[in-house]
Formats: sequence, structure tokens, C-alpha cells
Amino acid sequence: MDALRTEPPRSPPRPELALPLVQFALTAMSKRHRIQREERTTMKFKSLGTAATAAALFATALTGTIATAGTAAAAPEDCSKAIINVKAKETVKVRTSPKTSATALGIWGKGKKGGICNGGKAYKGGSYKACGKKSNMWYYGGDKVDGWVPKTCINW
Repeated sequence: MDALRTEPPRSPPRPELALPLVQFALTAMSKRHRIQREERTTMKFKSLGTAATAAALFATALTGTIATAGTAAAAPEDCSKAIINVKAKETVKVRTSPKTSATALGIWGKGKKGGICNGGKAYKGGSYKACGKKSNMWYYGGDKVDGWVPKTCINW
């Protein structure tokens, strides 16, 4: 059988040439796949944004109102219609948002007079227990600095 062989014998593979070629192929392939993956991800986010916009428009059409992230954050902080000479039942922290985990801007001392903005309207926020009562209603106002205070601690 060896006498009938017409092609020359193959030389053994040279590993020093094979490794750079494989690395080049893998690098080129991984770059192409990375670009394709980024394009797919971008398309997902684009379609997600489109879907969210469509859902918001649909909800607006059904309800006639614009959806907001939360009622308290959307509350107007209009202090031109403030209720003045309101006293705090206890010393309370005046906060950046209507929840107990929000940053305290200052305090409204017990018995100190201050004002409640928005015509004295209370807004829903985080639940709390203060001044002997549980609630989730908050006022926007204060004595020296305006912010969110628990409704249960304000005499009005």
C-alpha cells in the first residue's frame, strides 16, 4: 500500500505556529460576538423604552391623568398658601421626603410655631409611629426650614 501512495508524507504539525493562529481567530470571533451582543442589548433597551412609553400613553388615555412615581413626590410644595402659627406636639425631624429613612433637614421643636404648606393638605408617604399614633400621612412645612413632618405630631 505504501508503494501506491502518491502524495508526500505529511510533516508533523508545528505547535509554535498553531497557537498564534488560534488566538487570532478567537480574538476576532470574540470581538464580533461582543459587538453583536452589544447590538442585541441596545435593541432590547430601545424596545423596552418604547414599550414603557406606549404603556404610559395608554394608561394616560384610560385614566385621563399622568402617571407619577409617587403621590408625595408629586405633591406641590406651595408655601404661598401656608397655614401659619401651627405648633408641634413633640419635637420632630423635618425630612427631605415623606419617609422616616429620609435625610433630616432640621427639627421642629415641641410647642414651636411654624407653618404647613399646601393649604394644610396632608400627603401619603412612608408609614411611621410618632406622637403615640400610627399613620402614613405627612405635612410639608416646618418652623425654621421646610420639609416633610409626620401629621400625627402637628396640632392643626
